[in-house]
Amino acid sequence: MRTRSKSTVSINMGILERMGLVKREVIPGDKRYHYVPVRDPDSLRRDMIVNIRQNLQDILIALDRTEADLKARDGPDPSVPERIEEIRRYYRRTDKMLDLMSRYSTEELICRLEAPI
Repeated sequence: MRTRSKSTVSINMGILERMGLVKREVIPGDKRYHYVPVRDPDSLRRDMIVNIRQNLQDILIALDRTEADLKARDGPDPSVPERIEEIRRYYRRTDKMLDLMSRYSTEELICRLEAPI
């Protein structure tokens, strides 16, 4: 097994903490950070949805910037703005779906999705 530097481990644990996969625990008298895995499925689901929604917002911002850059030039091929709007609609609908998912527990979601139509 390869050893990792303290900074590599620290950076990666910070990423896992921001993703909601681990929690930092403080042990009195110990200066080191201790991490424990998050095991609550609803907490994991909630943090996952928050992370995905943030990524979606970043993509939408990038689409807006790309569209503005293209408009500032001599005018893009007419199909390009249409395609950007198509992509934007897809990500907005995905964000709406994630918003709806965040309103229910995992079990409630399963029951609702498996319910006969």
